[in-house]
Amino acid sequence: MTRNAAVVGSPISHSLSPVLHRAAYTALGLDWVYWGLEVNPEQLPAFVAGLDDSWVGLSVTMPLKEAILE
Repeated sequence: MTRNAAVVGSPISHSLSPVLHRAAYTALGLDWVYWGLEVNPEQLPAFVAGLDDSWVGLSVTMPLKEAILE
């Protein structure tokens, strides 16, 4: 099963995290994908609630660092 991870925040299009993480996962032979996902604080609760078992982790950037604590 492919595993998913992502950096979430807004804006996120400038992030190099997906490129770096995907390269590392490939080098390690992992069947993982790392996404850059545009998520604002209002969307965060529904986004997290909708994650399934394929998700292994999230990196959180601004403005979500404070919102994720709730």
